[in-house]
Amino acid sequence: VWVAPSESSAGGFGGVSWKGVTFMLENGDKVVGSVNVTGYDRLSDYFRTFDEPFLEVYGCRLGNREFELLYLSPSRVIWKEPVE
Repeated sequence: VWVAPSESSAGGFGGVSWKGVTFMLENGDKVVGSVNVTGYDRLSDYFRTFDEPFLEVYGCRLGNREFELLYLSPSRVIWKEPVE
């Protein structure tokens, strides 16, 4: 079942928990989107324990382009911050 980030909030529809995040990449690009943090108490817990080769960022913007899904390499992310 696909759940778009805009259809859910923390603990929302389908038990999926989404958090908005801004990522700054080492090439200067900024990506703004949502990550699925289901099973984590805080966004920081998700990133601290993340050990997959790519981050899945849903419903995101990169410059003036929009994507349903982007895979980001954590090694290319300079900083990240929650979107309020």
